Amino acid sequence: MSTAPALKAAKLENANLSGANLRDANLMGAVLKDAQLSNVTSIEGTDFTDVSSLISESAEYIGSIARGNHPETFRQTALTLRNISASDPAAGDVDQD
Repeated sequence: MSTAPALKAAKLENANLSGANLRDANLMGAVLKDAQLSNVTSIEGTDFTDVSSLISESAEYIGSIARGNHPETFRQTALTLRNISASDPAAGDVDQD
């Protein structure tokens, strides 16, 4: 039984995840638009496949601490971060829905 956070496809817009331990979390398809991740304690083994945009500061920080492979998907954390677009909250990104 996994003790990793079950966050697959979670809606975490504007969430403050500062200080969170996301080790081995499965965030596949999660919505992290404007989420604050700049001080998470660990993303070792986290799978960010198909995660939506992050603010630039968070994307930069988590990219610098990316390590390991997810224990169930076996994907490398750093590789799952490659396709996440970074947004600048000061630019006033507007949803076009």
